[in-house]
Amino acid sequence: MMMRSKSILKQSLKAGLFALALSFPFASHAVENTIIKDKVSLQSYLLQERVNGDTKVPDDFDLSMPNVTERLRRFVEAVHIQDKLNVAGHSIGGSIATLYAAQYPFDTQSLFLLNSAGIYKNANTNYAKDPQYLKHLIVSKPGDLDDVMQRVMQTPIKMPYYLKRAQEKQLITQAEKNSKVIDQLVTLNRIYTTDSFARVTRNIEAPTLILWGKQDKIINVEVANELKSLLKRAEAPVILNNVGHMPLLEAEQAVAQHYLPFLAKTQKLKNPLADKLIPLN
Repeated sequence: MMMRSKSILKQSLKAGLFALALSFPFASHAVENTIIKDKVSLQSYLLQERVNGDTKVPDDFDLSMPNVTERLRRFVEAVHIQDKLNVAGHSIGGSIATLYAAQYPFDTQSLFLLNSAGIYKNANTNYAKDPQYLKHLIVSKPGDLDDVMQRVMQTPIKMPYYLKRAQEKQLITQAEKNSKVIDQLVTLNRIYTTDSFARVTRNIEAPTLILWGKQDKIINVEVANELKSLLKRAEAPVILNNVGHMPLLEAEQAVAQHYLPFLAKTQKLKNPLADKLIPLN
């Protein structure tokens, strides 16, 4: 299944660049299988580098959402890929993608948000009401991975025992770093209110696709329509049934089937800010 979606994405992403940020480290392996590690996935590498994966960063590295967003911008400018950038983000990465698209509306060609974190009026889960609760999703000891997978997926994917244990061992070594990432979500909750987050989101000019797992226990699905109402050029949210917070792992084929036509379509669109003759609405 992963190999098929890998081929589809490789062929279809040639038209543009792709940035993807993830909140759960074990999901990055799915992305690496779904998106080829070449020029179209350089931005994905950057965001995973700072908050996930094996890359070592200084203990005092600033993991705040604004700083990570700014680091992304510096990267894309350094390699001269900022023009017509297609940005995507999942969960915490959705917050980064949202901030990026809001701060750089001239350069963002499209935006794809999957179960995106934010400050929402309709968020009603324990995780959304108190971000400290997200620390229940940190793998810090043997056996935690099974529990986390039960929480974030409607039907946990099957993994060979040896692979799951190896993944769990790796995640345990990253527990402190992942705790710091969650601390930044707590800070985000203090910086933004639902109204101020809405104002930031309304600055986004890029056409946007929203995708959500209907059975998401982390950020409830009702948020998807609220997010759409804040965006100027959002399509009707795609709601995947029998999917939780991890659509990239739980339903990667469905994600590809919805995203790729959207990506292809948006490459032909002009940015309203770049052409005064195009009405903003």
